[in-house]
Amino acid sequence: MNKVLVVAAHPDDEALGCGATIIKHTRDGDVVQIVFLADGFGSREGGIHRDNSAQQASKSLGCKNPVFLGYPDNQLDTVPLLTLVKKIESIVGDFQPNIIYTHSFSDLNIDHQITHKATITACRPQPEFCVKEIYSFETLSATHWQSQSMNNAFIPNHFVDISDYLLKKKNKVLECYDKEMRVYPHARSYESIRALAMHRGATIGLAYAEAFQVERLIKTEIVSLRTANVDDMPQYYYWVNDDIVRKNSFDSKPIDWKVHQKWFDERLHSDDCFLYVAHSNNENIGQVRFDYKQDGVVSIHFLVSQKFRGRGLAKKMLLAAVNRILRDCKRLKIIEGKVKKDNELSHKIFSDLGFCIYDSNNKLTIYQKTI
Repeated sequence: MNKVLVVAAHPDDEALGCGATIIKHTRDGDVVQIVFLADGFGSREGGIHRDNSAQQASKSLGCKNPVFLGYPDNQLDTVPLLTLVKKIESIVGDFQPNIIYTHSFSDLNIDHQITHKATITACRPQPEFCVKEIYSFETLSATHWQSQSMNNAFIPNHFVDISDYLLKKKNKVLECYDKEMRVYPHARSYESIRALAMHRGATIGLAYAEAFQVERLIKTEIVSLRTANVDDMPQYYYWVNDDIVRKNSFDSKPIDWKVHQKWFDERLHSDDCFLYVAHSNNENIGQVRFDYKQDGVVSIHFLVSQKFRGRGLAKKMLLAAVNRILRDCKRLKIIEGKVKKDNELSHKIFSDLGFCIYDSNNKLTIYQKTI
């Protein structure tokens, strides 16, 4: 699951710039938050209130309720950049997105330029920073009206394949902003939106596409989980008898093969046990097990294969596992993990993932996370 933040200057920019892409994210189970820097009162034609329209549009897109920062429309250049940056930093810190979409700096509209600059500044790369991908989108009636003599044209290098269905869904969302739309051949018309999607798609051999400029793309190892099966029994046996695994276990004795066979078979067929194999780049990297105890409490156990240690995969594996068990175990209320006192890495992982210390003594610490 991705957490996606869309930082837009005005209501309707999000739908114009990346509406179909947002729908793909929410359809795939990603959580999307939209932030509007300028208020919903247009400077054009007497000031049309757009907050209600933006709320309706966000609902249609499958997003969380939008955040309105309420700065003056078409006057963001009167607001200190540092003020905008701190607001966006606060939202990023609370929401922890890994993907961000915002305006292109090549837009003619001054609010769009400042929104881009404030977003990029707020997302300065830091160690362990959550944001891994930043994309700039194009906005009809802003991106393409910029003077070409400025040498700042929007040149897309990232394309999202959208179907005719998604394009129709995007136009349906834009109906929430129907008072902002214009009659063709105006750039901000339904016909122009379809024409742009066709043009962007045709340039890369697709029927329709939304186009973006990549501002940042950090490739990290993606960890996925699958349910364990009987063929994983030898792999599990090899893993659990690793020297480091035995050292960090509460029973450090080597596991006998016949004992392991019986143990694995019982848990594979138990309704109270959930066995998962973690993999990255088509290689098995470790395993996670959940045991249902009672009263909604589920204990978690995990290990990373020796080959993949030291690469920060354990935390990713556990995060994926927590998300998975939430779907697979409807009785779940509390996840519990036990860690030996000298296992510093596991202590840090549980702490980083939001587990709290439930109990502790001179031998072990019990961590819990309430769902």
